[in-house]
Amino acid sequence: MKTAKQRYCLVIDARADEKVGAEQRHALFFERIKSVPAPWGMGNQVVPRGPTFRDGDFDAIGFTKFFGGAVKQAMLTYVYRRTLDDSGDSDDRLFIDIDPAKSDLHQFAQVVIPRFIEAFDGYRAECFDEQFLFSANKVREGEIVARSPEPTEVDNLRFRVTEVMPISFFDELLCRRAFNRTPAEVLERMRGMVEHARLLHGGVYLIGSTRALSFDEAQALSDEMTRTLLG
Repeated sequence: MKTAKQRYCLVIDARADEKVGAEQRHALFFERIKSVPAPWGMGNQVVPRGPTFRDGDFDAIGFTKFFGGAVKQAMLTYVYRRTLDDSGDSDDRLFIDIDPAKSDLHQFAQVVIPRFIEAFDGYRAECFDEQFLFSANKVREGEIVARSPEPTEVDNLRFRVTEVMPISFFDELLCRRAFNRTPAEVLERMRGMVEHARLLHGGVYLIGSTRALSFDEAQALSDEMTRTLLG
């Protein structure tokens, strides 16, 4: 019986803002990644079509072929700028599913993810083995996550972190809400535990490891990082 290939998911959430249209955010993202190293930057690629909202308040744009063979799925989802609130239901999202065996994980973690966070103006980013989706019964696909009609702080991505993934980013507001700490305090607390940590885009960026860990190794690292910040 064949063993399933390992896959990593990158999810970046950005707060939708009535002052920044979805079309504008879309154009800015691709403009800002022009100089990102291949195969992750624009290069000579054509910008994927922008959001139209023809079918409702959300639009999902697949652009898997943009990156080449290492990427199994790539999707951008945007929320229509109307009746926005302070919940994950009012987030734009970038989702990329990669094959770590075909990717330079060190470059992806150290260079690409930070540039994508800045380009998309993310407030939260997570990169993890896709088995985390099933082990914790999480819904982390490329679609907008289905949530209750009236999110509370308990189930709201903008307020709570339940598990710190091996590679994570949290902006200042989320650090204060989820950990009751500043990004600098989170950085200091994680120093020496993770392979790399730095302040980034008004928040803190944590890299537990830049090598392809087995799921058991990744889970153990995630558990340790979670205990340190939430224990």
